[in-house]
Amino acid sequence: DQGIASAINTLGEVDRAERNLVSAEQRYSESLSIFRSIGDTAASVSVLHNLGYIALNQGETNTSQAIFREALGLARDLKDRLGIFSMLGGLACVASEIGHLEEAVELFGAADRVGKLWGYAGDRIDQEEVDRRLAQAMARLDEVSSRRAWERGQVMEPDTAIECALHDDAIS
Repeated sequence: DQGIASAINTLGEVDRAERNLVSAEQRYSESLSIFRSIGDTAASVSVLHNLGYIALNQGETNTSQAIFREALGLARDLKDRLGIFSMLGGLACVASEIGHLEEAVELFGAADRVGKLWGYAGDRIDQEEVDRRLAQAMARLDEVSSRRAWERGQVMEPDTAIECALHDDAIS
C-alpha cells in the first residue's frame, strides 16, 4: 500500500508540473487516503503539502491555509524539519496571495533562514512558486517595509516561525 500511495503521489507531481491541477488533486487525494489508512503520518505531511499548493493555485486560499497549517502541525510533532521548512514557504505563499504582504515577506524570510539552518532548499516546482510569490509581495511593498519584514524573518527562531505560522491571525 505504501508503494502504491507513493507512486500515485509521484504521478500527482507529474500532473502538477504540467499544470494539470485537477488530475494532480485527484491523485494527491487518493495517495493521502491510502497513507492515512495505513497510519503513515510522515508521508501524509508531504502529500498535504502538495494539496496545499493545489488549493492555492485554484484560488482556494482558506483551504490552502488550513491544509498547510495541518501539515505544519504534524511536521512539528514529528520533528520533520523538511516538512516544517516546506510548510513555512507554503503559508508565506498564502499570505502573499491574500495581500498580507509584510507577514508574507517575514514568513518567506523565516523559511529561508530555516532552510539554510537545516540545509534544505525547495524542489523545483515549489521554489518557482515561492520565488514568484516572494517577488510579487516585495514589489508591492515599499523597499523599507520589505527589507524590515525580510530581516525579521531572517532572525526568527524556527519554533517562533512555526508558532507564528500556525496562529498568526494576520494571515487568516
